[in-house]
Amino acid sequence: MNEEATFVDEIRRTPDDLTPRLIYADYLEDCGDPRGELIRVQCELSEMAPGTPGRSERMNRERELLESYADLWLQPLRELGVRGLSFHSFERGLLERIRISAVDYHRNWERLLELTPALQHLNLRSVRELSEAQFRTLTFPEQIVSLDISAGQIDADTLCRLNVSMTLAVNLTSLDVSGNPVGSAAFSVLPMTQIDSLNAGYCAITGQNLAEQLVRMEGGAGLNRLAGRMTEIVLRGNALAGDGISALTKYTWSQLRHLDLTSCQLSSLQRLATPSPFPSLESLVIRNNPISDWPDQSAETSHFIERLRVMDLRGTPLSGKSHGV
Repeated sequence: MNEEATFVDEIRRTPDDLTPRLIYADYLEDCGDPRGELIRVQCELSEMAPGTPGRSERMNRERELLESYADLWLQPLRELGVRGLSFHSFERGLLERIRISAVDYHRNWERLLELTPALQHLNLRSVRELSEAQFRTLTFPEQIVSLDISAGQIDADTLCRLNVSMTLAVNLTSLDVSGNPVGSAAFSVLPMTQIDSLNAGYCAITGQNLAEQLVRMEGGAGLNRLAGRMTEIVLRGNALAGDGISALTKYTWSQLRHLDLTSCQLSSLQRLATPSPFPSLESLVIRNNPISDWPDQSAETSHFIERLRVMDLRGTPLSGKSHGV
C-alpha cells in the first residue's frame, strides 16, 4: 500500500476523527495539492465558534479554494452519477454524504469509495429500478452508517429485497424510509441490524399493522433487544390511534431519546406518560394531534414530564403546555 493510500484508509476507518484528515492534509500540501489546504481550513472552521478571531479570514480562504477548484474536484463524482453536488458538499475538506441512484451506486460503489474516503451517509434514489440480480449483490461497506431511501415509491416487497444488504451493513445505525408506502415493514429489518435511529414518517403505517408487526418481532426476532437499543423513532403522519400506541407502549424502550408522533391521530397523552415506557426520553414531539387530556398529577407522571427537554404540543388543544421548543 502506498503512502497516500495509507492516509486515506485511516480516514475511512475513523471518519469522525480530525487527526487523520490533518495528516492527509500535510501530505497533500507537501505534494502541492490544494485539497490539503481545504481540508485544513475546513477542519479548523469546524472547531471555531462564530466570532472567534481569525474565523472570517479562514472563511474567505475556504471560499477562494472552492471557487477555484470545487468543480474540478467534483467532476469525477458527477461522471459516476452522484447528484446535487455543489460547493457546500465538502465537510471538513471531504465528502461525507452523497445522493445517487441505486443503479449508479451498484455499478460504481468501489470507485465512489476511492474518491470519498470519509463517506458515511448514503442517499439512495430510484431503488425500485434495481434488478433482482442487483438486489442480491448490493453492498453497503463498513463506513456507511446512515442510509436514506426516503420518498422513493418503495413498497414493502422492495424494502424486503433491500433488507438483505442492510443486514450485512455492520455499521449501519440510521435508516430513513419516510414517504414510502411500506407500512409496518419499516420495522422489519431492525432486529437483524445495528440500526438505532428510524425515520418512518408517512409510511402508511396503521395502528393495527404496527401492532401485528411488533407481535411478530416479539415472537422470533429479538424485540426486547431492539427496544433496548433504539435511540430515535420518527412516526409522523401515520394513523397510530388506538392499537398502534397500545402496541408501542407495551414495551420498555430503555434507550429512546427522541420520539416524533406528529399527526398520528392521537387523542390521549396519558399512555405515553404513565407508566412510562420511555425512561430515557428527552424529546417528545406530538404536534397536530387532537390530544385534549393532560396526564394525571402522579409523581411518576410529573417525573416523566419534568425530564423532557423538549415537549412539542403545537397544533393540539394543549399547545400552551409545550416547553423547550
